[in-house]
Amino acid sequence: MKEFMENNTLLIKDIARDTGLSTTEVSKFLTEGLHLKEEKRKKLFTWYLEKKLSCPVNPGKLNRLLISLKVVSF
Repeated sequence: MKEFMENNTLLIKDIARDTGLSTTEVSKFLTEGLHLKEEKRKKLFTWYLEKKLSCPVNPGKLNRLLISLKVVSF
């Protein structure tokens, strides 16, 4: 997610605004792996997937994304 943010010039405040999470929650999740409650985790990963899938990607990147998401539980 950090790489995606860097590649798309997104800020923590952008994610917080779009997801309804606080900037502190987003920041701690990205830097410390803070465990979020299920509802907040769903919002964050739904936002990420919507943003990620709306950007053009090559097939290799898409496959890696799909593989990585299998380990994420909602």
